[in-house]
Amino acid sequence: MKKTVLIHANYWDGERMCRDGRIEIADGYVGAVYGACDEQNLKPYNIEETCFEDMSGIYLFPAWIDSHLHIPGDFLFEKFGVVLTGFESLETYLDRLSTWKKQCEKQCEKQDYQDLDVAGDLWLRGFGWNAVIMDRAENGYEQLWDFLNQEFADKPVLLFSDDYHNCICNKKALDAVKRAGIAVEPDEWGLIKEKDIFLLTRYLPKMCFSESQIEMAVLAYQEKLLSYGITAVQTLMFLGGNGLREWKVLLALERKGLLKLKVNLALTVQPWEKLEESRQRYGQLMKIEKESRFYGGHIQIHTVKLYMDGVVENHTAYMEAPYEDQAGRGKNFWDLETLREFCRELDEEGHQIHIHAIGDGAVHDAVTALVYAMDRNGTARKHRHVIAHLQIASDEDIRLMGQYGIIASIQPYWFPQSEKDYGLEKPFLGERAEEEYKARTLEAMGVLITGASDSPVTPRPAPVLGIAMAGNRCQEKERLPVPAMIRAFTRNGAYQLFRERELGMIQRGFRADLVGYREAIWEQVDGDEIPAFLMVDGKIYLKN
Repeated sequence: MKKTVLIHANYWDGERMCRDGRIEIADGYVGAVYGACDEQNLKPYNIEETCFEDMSGIYLFPAWIDSHLHIPGDFLFEKFGVVLTGFESLETYLDRLSTWKKQCEKQCEKQDYQDLDVAGDLWLRGFGWNAVIMDRAENGYEQLWDFLNQEFADKPVLLFSDDYHNCICNKKALDAVKRAGIAVEPDEWGLIKEKDIFLLTRYLPKMCFSESQIEMAVLAYQEKLLSYGITAVQTLMFLGGNGLREWKVLLALERKGLLKLKVNLALTVQPWEKLEESRQRYGQLMKIEKESRFYGGHIQIHTVKLYMDGVVENHTAYMEAPYEDQAGRGKNFWDLETLREFCRELDEEGHQIHIHAIGDGAVHDAVTALVYAMDRNGTARKHRHVIAHLQIASDEDIRLMGQYGIIASIQPYWFPQSEKDYGLEKPFLGERAEEEYKARTLEAMGVLITGASDSPVTPRPAPVLGIAMAGNRCQEKERLPVPAMIRAFTRNGAYQLFRERELGMIQRGFRADLVGYREAIWEQVDGDEIPAFLMVDGKIYLKN
């Protein structure tokens, strides 16, 4: 196999841009990096065994890493259901659903929806409605509920919100769930929330998609991520599936040589689950990782995911003080003592714990449980535990995160860019909204920050957009400079994924996953830059 040499390469060394160097690539890895590239340096190469690629005018970075997203994004719903993301009113939701109904009638004229034990693709599933838009519409949930029951009277319909923390079911779907013996508690307009959604996805496989559909969606989502220069991800709960089957599809794709992404899996464990059952499911994922090693080692598992609370818009984020617009503070999904002991056991067994925490109450309990576990086991900074989101967090909890090496997986795409953006959260949080997402504070207190999109919650998960939004947010004191965010989406992400010896840097022995831009994005990034070059495992995937 020919060696590839990238000549006249401007490359990011982790801190700065190096000019006019050359990078040797062999067998999918970086063989050497040199700081000089002139005619004299190129003479020793055997022309017949070397492929030279002129990189003049392109600035190279380690390919991006997204440390918190959900494979396969919304592609299952886009290809085999309906997506409402991007529509900005209840009226446009209803128009889109009417069009969808006509499409379903053409595709499903001969299919019988009376039997619960039918193939998964007979359920109608959608994604992407926004809770704020629904709240603003007069009787929004009631109108949508009536529409679904009238227009889809003979078909079970599930519509997930854009954050996947809510789901509206029509009567037909709720009847099917009841017949299946699954105890959910919808409100009067068919709305169910976090725990009940987890029960549905786990125990009602008929609402999920087929393996062939999943494979198509994963490949389409992979193309989307690669188009942004992302080649490695930490994926959490699979959207549109119920667990093990979906991850086996990833392994099947790797066997075929079709999986380009490096994927870290996570096992989501809910408070009501038995520890032994969770261990068995984790063991099944370990088997997938073990087999993956024979095909390139793209799939790994280190992580157990816990949900501490919900989201602000649901009033299910757990706050230290009551919400601004109604009584109550939300609640921790876990009993604190149970959580502490569970974290201690997971930490003792060597698992990385990845916790969803939005409210300051949830962040505090997450930090408390992780600190307790590490103190009991003497494992501070060892297992790289993660707290994701941290919309509201106290400085004291942030200080402890830095002290104990707890990683912050942040979503800069959500940082307010103008005072107008605060209007979305102020009705719920009041003045606390102006203290959300303390990115600079996290960095200043020694917390390792990793960049993430939580896609598909973020519709366009381009890291350059996240980098731009972190530096342009309206709270100047919490802005992060471009180099810090480049690190967050490269070597810091690799560290979180336990891949810091193969990803996140352009160095000898690292995988040759590189992304290049024609713009000097380390100096100024607008967020709409498009990769001009992408190399995956030493193979050129894109070169403009």
